[in-house]
This record gives sequence, structure tokens and C-alpha cells, in this order.
Amino acid sequence: MVGEALIDEYPGERVVAGAPLHVSAHLVALGWRAMLLTRVGRDTDGERIVATCHDLGIDTGLIETDPALPTGTTGITLGDSGHTFDVRSPAAWDAIRGPDPVPAHDALIFGSLPLRHPTAAATVQRLVAASTGLVVVDANLRPPHIDREALVWAMGKADVLKMNQEEAREIGTASTGPTWVCVTRGADGAAMHHRDGRAWTAAAIATNVIDTVGAGDAFLAVLVDGLVAGDEPGAVLARANRYAAGVGGRRGGLPADPAAPTRHGPAR
Repeated sequence: MVGEALIDEYPGERVVAGAPLHVSAHLVALGWRAMLLTRVGRDTDGERIVATCHDLGIDTGLIETDPALPTGTTGITLGDSGHTFDVRSPAAWDAIRGPDPVPAHDALIFGSLPLRHPTAAATVQRLVAASTGLVVVDANLRPPHIDREALVWAMGKADVLKMNQEEAREIGTASTGPTWVCVTRGADGAAMHHRDGRAWTAAAIATNVIDTVGAGDAFLAVLVDGLVAGDEPGAVLARANRYAAGVGGRRGGLPADPAAPTRHGPAR
């Protein structure tokens, strides 16, 4: 996992977060060895993020500490029509350098946010060029941090592209590049398409939604787990949809019980 690890600031509450951190935590709960490549500041927020990752079982060996830039924060505003995000800068995760050589891996996963800064974007590009695993891109659009040229590049490199229905309307469905395109559609469930023309759908799961932040990250973790394992695509989609619904029924994007995996497989 490559990208942002930060503090989400809700009204009256500060939570360790970031899509790559969420996905990593869920992959650990699914039996993976998840390495998180991010960068934090030399501050108490950074220490809290590293400690949280350690407690969740995430491999912290690739977490960098910046001597000057602060740990990132995002202000979250809750509204009737959904959440709005203020992804602040400067932030340490914009300066991710990354390892050289690239460690062995089954999947390389990143979103659009680390592409907002030249330093982190160059790191992602280098990692993708060296990757021998499944390249997974989560659109994860956060206006105004949307670079269309960078998105086109990412979609062209992706083996798997995941986005929600609003993002699909914004950027299209990527006619070339990804082998798999998956769209989460909220109350309409989810859909997945293969480049060869096959398609699958999963119906929505009735849920008392408390917080949608992190539900898509949980979905992505289960999706990657199933695709890497070579499971039947329709079953993978249904499992991911069901798991994400459970995360939406509670506050925050982390597993409810990291010690209780939802799938028992070998560490990867």
C-alpha cells in the first residue's frame, strides 16, 4: 500500500485514518502481510499513526519520518448529502520516497491522492514501473486534488481499477488499461467488469449506515484478496460488498476486531 496515512478530524474527534492505512488493516485481518509505504512527521500525530499500525499488525518497516513536514490531517464535515473532505497541505506523505529496490509483493495498491505532489507521484511511478504484482488503483477522488493527466496515467497502468459511482461519472470507466473495473454504487450495490466483456453485479446490503468513510477501503481489501487468490469473480464481488456494508455500520474505517480475520488464508 502506498499513500496517505493521516489524522481525520471530525467535529470533536480525531481518528487515525487514510485509505492506504485502512486497506492495509483489512488485508491484515484477511491474513495478509501488509506493508504500508507512507511518511509521517516527527510529531505526536506521527507517533500515534505508527503505534496504531503496529497494533493492527501492519508492517511498519516502510513508514518514513520527515524531519520538517507535519503529519497530514484531513478535516471532515458531515452533511445530509454526505461527507466533505479538506485534505490539508503541506503534509509529510506528499514527500514519500520509497524503497529501492522494491520489495517482493503480490499487489501494489495506491489511490489518486499521492499523485497530487511531484515527489510522491514520482515515487508511485517508479514503484509501478518495477512492480511484478497486481497493480491496483483506487480512484478516491478528493477535490480539488484531481489531476486528470495523472488519473489517465494511473488507469493506463492499473490491472484493477476501483471507484464509486460518482467517480465513475467524473472520470469514465477506462476503456483501455485495467483488466478489472469495479464500481461501488451505494444503495444500488456494486458492479465489476472484465476487459473481455464479462460482468457481475451484487445487490446492496441493508445497513444502518453510521459512517461511510472507509467502507470503500474495506471493499477494496476483500476485492484484492479474492482476485489474487483466483476466486470466482461473482463471489469475490458479493463478499466485498457484504464486508463493506458492515464497516459502514460503525464509526471509522478500521476492522472491528483485527484479531478475527474474515478469511483464513496464508500471509502474503
